[in-house]
Amino acid sequence: MEPESRSRSGDLARAIELHRRGDLETASRIYRDHIARDVDVAEASQYLGVVEFQRGEIDEAITLLRRSIELAPEDPSPRVNLGHVLSAGGELLAALEQFDRAVALAPHRPEAHRGRAAALRRLGRSEDAVSAARRAVDLEPRSADAWNALGVAHAQADDAVPARKAYARAIALDANHREAFYNLGLLRELDDEFDEALDCYRRVIELDPSSRRARLRLAASLRKAGHLDDAVTAYRELLGIAPDFVRAYEGLGVVLYKQGSLDAAAQVYRDWLERDPDNPTARHLLAATTGEEVPERAADDYVATYFDAFAATFDENLEHLRYAVPSAIRERLDSELGDRRDLVVLDAGCGTGLCAPFLRSRARELVGVDLSPGMLDKARELGLYDALEVDELTRYLNQQHGRFDLIACADTVCYFGNLDALFGAVAQSLARGGSFVFSTEVLDADDADFVLHAAGRYAHSPTMVRAALERAGLDLVSETSITARFEAGEPVRGCITSAIRR
Repeated sequence: MEPESRSRSGDLARAIELHRRGDLETASRIYRDHIARDVDVAEASQYLGVVEFQRGEIDEAITLLRRSIELAPEDPSPRVNLGHVLSAGGELLAALEQFDRAVALAPHRPEAHRGRAAALRRLGRSEDAVSAARRAVDLEPRSADAWNALGVAHAQADDAVPARKAYARAIALDANHREAFYNLGLLRELDDEFDEALDCYRRVIELDPSSRRARLRLAASLRKAGHLDDAVTAYRELLGIAPDFVRAYEGLGVVLYKQGSLDAAAQVYRDWLERDPDNPTARHLLAATTGEEVPERAADDYVATYFDAFAATFDENLEHLRYAVPSAIRERLDSELGDRRDLVVLDAGCGTGLCAPFLRSRARELVGVDLSPGMLDKARELGLYDALEVDELTRYLNQQHGRFDLIACADTVCYFGNLDALFGAVAQSLARGGSFVFSTEVLDADDADFVLHAAGRYAHSPTMVRAALERAGLDLVSETSITARFEAGEPVRGCITSAIRR
C-alpha cells in the first residue's frame, strides 16, 4: 500500500514522492502541515493514514482514513486503503464493505478488486475470491500483482492447476516477482516437487536475501527431500540473519534429532533458551529431545505461545503436511451420527476452525475452546461459532456438566501424555449417550503408555487409550487408522477414535 499516482503540484506532490521513497518522517510532517493549514485535507489525511499504518499505528490510520472518506466520499482510494488497514487488523467484514464500496464507486479500479479478493479469501469465500481476482486481471492483464493474486485465490480454492498457471504468468510479466516465486514454491512443495520448489525459494532469496520465510521453506523442503545436511546448513544460515527466529531453532532441532544427533539437537534448544530463558517451546522441545523431565502434558504457556506464533499461517502450514485429521473426523461423524443436526457441540482445541464447517452443520449450538487467542481470532473470522472461549481444555470441561451432545477433538490429545484427567473431564461434560470423537498419534510399541516425540507431540499406545476411556466411563465405539500428516516426507500414523458416555 503506497500513495496513488495522480496529477498534483506543490508540497503535497513532494511529500508523496518522499513517501514513495520511504522518507516517512518528512512526508508525515508535510501531510500534517497541510491538515493544520486546511489545505488538501482529504488527500493529506489519506496519505498520513497510510504512513501511520506503515508505522504500525492501526487505530490512528483508521481514524485518518475515515476522515478522508468523510471529506471525499466519492473517492475510492481512501476506501481501498482503509480496507487494507482493516484487513491487517482482522476486521475482515468491515474491510470487505470498504472494498465493495470502492468497487461500486470505481468498477474500473483493479486494486479495489484485488483487495476485495483478498478479504473474501480470508473469509473462506473461495469462489467469490477467484471471481474478484479474475476481474482484477481482466482490468489489468499486464499486472504481475493481479496474476499473483489470482493464483493465491485459486490455491485457496484447491485449484492447483490454474493457480500454477497464474503464478507462471505473473513471473513471465515480472521475472523479479518475489511473491509469485514464493507462492509457486509452496504449490510445488505441497506436490512433493522438491527440486522445483527449491528453485523457487532460491530465486526469492536471490532477490531478497533477508527473506526469513523463503529461507525457512528452503530448509523445510531440503528436510522433506531427505537432504538433511543441506537442511541443517540452511537452518543455520537462517539463524545467522535472524537469530531470534523461533521456527528456525525448532526446525534445526528436529532435523538434528532425525539425524540421530541428539546432543546437537539438545544444544540448539539450550542456545534458544540462552536467548529466551523463559521460552516454553524451547523448554518443551528440550524435554522431548533429551527424555529428561518429560511432563505428563504440554504446559499451557507452551501450547498458547506455540500456536499464537503460527496462527496467521497455520492453515497454510498444514497444507504442506497433507493434514488429514479434520476430514477423517468428518467421515467418522457422518458414519456414526447419520442425519442428526440438533446437537450441542464442542470443538475442543478448535484452533483456526478447520472442523467448524462440518460441525456447524450438525449443531444447534457450536462452541470452540482453545488456549491460543491468536488461533481463536482466526476462528472468529469464519463466523460459524456461537461462542469461542480462551481456556485450558481440561479446566474448561470440568466447568461443564452434561452440557454437550458431541465433543470433537482434532489434533489436541497429542498435547497430553497421561489421558486420565482429560478423558474424565470429557465424560462429565457429555450428556449421557453423548459422543466423543478424537485423533491420536499412534505409538508403535506397547512397552510405554506414551512418548513425547522430538516434534513436541505425544504419541499414545492404543492399549493405553482404551484403558483411559474405560476408566473415564466412556465406551469405545470405533477406531480407524489414518495417516494424520506427513513430516519430512514420512507418514505420521494416527487413529480416529470414537466413544460414547455410559
